[in-house]
Amino acid sequence: MIAVCEALSLEVPRSFSLDPVNSLACLIHWRCLTAIALNLKREELERIRASFERDLPIPAPGRREDLPPILEEEEPVPMVTPSRAGTPLASGAGRREVVSVFDSHFHLDRSRKELKLDAQASPQDLMDAVRDPSRLDFDFRVSGGVVVYCDPSTYPQEVEIRSLRAAGYHVSIGVHPRHLLSAGEMRHFRLAVQRPGVVGVGEIGLDLTVIEAQWLAQQNQFLELAASVPPEQVLVLHIRGRSTDSADYVYSAALQLLKFRVKLPRRQRIQLHCFSGTACTVEDWIREFPETYFSFSGQVRGFNRQQRAALRLVPLNRLLIESDGPYFPVVSGCDVGAPHLLHATAKLISDCLGDMTVSALCRLTSSNGRELFQLPAGRGASL
Repeated sequence: MIAVCEALSLEVPRSFSLDPVNSLACLIHWRCLTAIALNLKREELERIRASFERDLPIPAPGRREDLPPILEEEEPVPMVTPSRAGTPLASGAGRREVVSVFDSHFHLDRSRKELKLDAQASPQDLMDAVRDPSRLDFDFRVSGGVVVYCDPSTYPQEVEIRSLRAAGYHVSIGVHPRHLLSAGEMRHFRLAVQRPGVVGVGEIGLDLTVIEAQWLAQQNQFLELAASVPPEQVLVLHIRGRSTDSADYVYSAALQLLKFRVKLPRRQRIQLHCFSGTACTVEDWIREFPETYFSFSGQVRGFNRQQRAALRLVPLNRLLIESDGPYFPVVSGCDVGAPHLLHATAKLISDCLGDMTVSALCRLTSSNGRELFQLPAGRGASL
């Protein structure tokens, strides 16, 4: 990097840093190059490859086995000083790593109710109200997320949507499958999803924990709501079977309904919220709807062998993380789930994957979440 500075007539810093990047010369570091490559489209990567004389293979995006081994290291990014070029320092000289996460699905309205907060409480107010007793060796921040409203009585008005967007959060409007909408609520729903700033429709879906007499009405409502999703919005799905059912059966039923009854466009962007299916379900959804993203919550803690295998099968560029707050508490001493507690869920997922650190997982899923909902890069919310 010193040679790059000299060649470009750049000032050589006292030490080179990757967090934050303090010199253009740092961009030749493999970590920077990898981060850039992950944000390029395949066509752009092909064009770059064509500019080299050597025919370098480019792996298909999103597959873990195609990553070079060095990406799986867990050592901290080294600092390099001009006087000791090529000799990394032992650590970040006392600096703590900053890890940011994007919560792809949480319920602000239900969290307000659970914690007895003001009806206008913000995501930051929510995080302030839930103390995290964890002792982490890194600084954990929330860079944004998707706030899901699935109760017609709490659908946000435009002023609330604008306020959330200003803080880095975006809105999805849906209805929990266990609730059958009245005619008035259906009109309310249709108006709400058309409000500026709404990025998703859902959660909607199938939930067979209700009595069987309601299944047909629930299915018909699902078909009607799914058929109304604007092409620019994400379809957020809640799929759940009875405790005695295989989850795959319900995922398969939803897939068939969307494909043959709704005739959902093949490239529709989909989030399978709180995914708990098996490898067969992952393969089926990717085959029929390639823009399907699989979102994992604290449920991972109770996954069986087949579900853990499915998590490992999800393409890296289709992996999401969510708190589903106030549900699925995963931090000892906390009775609710919340965005700033996602480090615990990230650790569960990281342990299951076996080859990715919590930091790398949060960077990856944050990038995937913003790609799915077509959002700009966010800033970390202070905790």
